[in-house]
Amino acid sequence: MVSLLPPFPVIYLIFQKSLIALLVAFSPQGSILRPMILPLLVLYNYHLLPTYVSYIPRSHWIAFVSGEILGELLDYVEKLLLSQWNFETYGPSVATSKAKKADKEEIKRPAPDEQRNRGRGIWKRLKFGAWVTTSNRYIGSPYQARNVPPYSNLNPFFVPTRSAFLLKGSIKFVVCYLVIDVLAQSNQPEKNPIIYAESRVPFFSRLAEVTIEELMIRIFTSIFYWIGSYVVVQGYFTGLALLSVSSRLDRPELWRPIFGPLSEAYTIRGFWSLFWHQFMRKKLTKPARYITYRIFNLPRGDSVDSSFQRLLVRYTELFFVFLISGLLHHTIEIAQGMAWTESGATKFFVMMAVGIMIEDGTQWVFYDLLMGGGVRGQSWAKPLGFLWVLLFFAYATPFWVYPSLRKNTGGIKNEVLPLSVVAKLKAKK
Repeated sequence: MVSLLPPFPVIYLIFQKSLIALLVAFSPQGSILRPMILPLLVLYNYHLLPTYVSYIPRSHWIAFVSGEILGELLDYVEKLLLSQWNFETYGPSVATSKAKKADKEEIKRPAPDEQRNRGRGIWKRLKFGAWVTTSNRYIGSPYQARNVPPYSNLNPFFVPTRSAFLLKGSIKFVVCYLVIDVLAQSNQPEKNPIIYAESRVPFFSRLAEVTIEELMIRIFTSIFYWIGSYVVVQGYFTGLALLSVSSRLDRPELWRPIFGPLSEAYTIRGFWSLFWHQFMRKKLTKPARYITYRIFNLPRGDSVDSSFQRLLVRYTELFFVFLISGLLHHTIEIAQGMAWTESGATKFFVMMAVGIMIEDGTQWVFYDLLMGGGVRGQSWAKPLGFLWVLLFFAYATPFWVYPSLRKNTGGIKNEVLPLSVVAKLKAKK
């Protein structure tokens, strides 16, 4: 397989997506081909890792392409092995409770438009496979990911017209591009090895020597990193949406907003499940649940006997969701040329799981034990929650971000955009 496939990552990405689409469309549930092909894909991805730097000139572009390719492995596991998507059932064979309820209520599944008259034609199979392969949130179907934001919180059924969607999307894309440009041009890469030195990553173990200046750098670096991440993801998503809707491949209702309201990010759990994008939810939660319930054989649902078991099950699944995400991001940094021991991605995401456990425990003690549950959701509690999230992210983010910032010493390799408007305006002055 290594010798047959071209090494250029973008070509392999197309191949990998096409393979998933074909298997969804033409292989039945339980097909032996599905588990047999997965090890070959894993091996080829392992072979591909050190070659990204040879074919893609910019580190940020490597992160994008390798993230898409490595994410496809999780997609393969979720769609083909765990959920068992196939054309015969026109959905996953392992249905969610939401989907089962929809079936009982005889709700039409609006996946591809031809569901009602799908027939057995090759074209219909290919279209179904393409829809499954390119869907992360399964919008409009009974299998839709949780917490997908509506276009309007006041009217959840509102969908903009195509022209309004394209106009607003175009403005949003330009704004995102300019914000990314400003953030990139404001960086001073020559100072990065000192500002983000390895010795500055730990915090509590060296609390006595942490200066106010270093603390402020830690806080603001974390803030601007997450602003930059938000804008990059938003810009990428908006660009794809504009291409899909303007070419009439998709309709606006299938491109609902990617981020939820920032007002929900006053807990770490709310940050990840209500505010941040849900592109990864299915491909992370399905493997985590398989590990929790099938490999560790922990009880589920009515078979849970005690509060301790409920907590054990809940946090085991939570831990593996963030561990899998951490390993994915860790591997992306390896593709960018970072040594395995340098990356702090896995540590960061495991910290997020620990942070959620801490805040769950704190809320239980304070709200339920001390205050009798009467102050949950009170307006005065939200500012404290936002402060907690800010401080926890300021503590944890440098474990992941400082190593990559330290390696960013300027040059085309570390440029984000192909064309900088800000740089051209500076050059004219």
